[in-house]
Amino acid sequence: MLRKLLFTATIIAATFSANAQTDTTQSVPCDTLLNASTASSIYVISSASSTAITVKNLNGGQDTFFYSSGNQKKAYGSITQTQINYPDISDIVVCETPNDVKIRFTSSEGESLSYTFTFADPDNRSIKSYIGTKGSDFGFTISHKKSTKWDVISDGIGFGWGTPINTNTDMDVSMWKSSEFIFNMILGIKMTHRRHSLSMGFGIHWQELTTKGPNYFSKN
Repeated sequence: MLRKLLFTATIIAATFSANAQTDTTQSVPCDTLLNASTASSIYVISSASSTAITVKNLNGGQDTFFYSSGNQKKAYGSITQTQINYPDISDIVVCETPNDVKIRFTSSEGESLSYTFTFADPDNRSIKSYIGTKGSDFGFTISHKKSTKWDVISDGIGFGWGTPINTNTDMDVSMWKSSEFIFNMILGIKMTHRRHSLSMGFGIHWQELTTKGPNYFSKN
């Protein structure tokens, strides 16, 4: 016989982190996605159906700029692929129009470089763009004034199997039938001021411990 004990808890999560800020004061003839003074590297890979851009360590910090755009339908008849990879760049601007994405920056040797990647099918494509640590959080900006930005975010999902340690072996807990789920911040608000940020929100921590044989859990 299997007997189960279910734990649920609502948690308040607070996360402190340091983030680099980008300067958006420079005017460009398209929607600015990134405007940074320096970066440790830029890597671009583009084909007939997609373009992906990664710019690391923005303004000397830990943040990375990620961008990807691709057509919903694959483009056939072309296998041409363009790759760009430069270390230690400066004056980086990435902007987007309905028809293309444009990149310009200065190389470590002082050479001004610019690239334009046209969308094969502008009305039939997907897009993803954000600044941060890859996979850390997702959300959208609700206010951005001067050096202060407010975002609605969601982050910290985890799932796995668990079992108590250093306990009486008579408990006979079945690890592979005991599960745990964590959603650190289901919904939260993140305030970023210059190079620092504070995020607060609500999450859940759910555990289920399953025993084998005649043992069972009870309230104490």
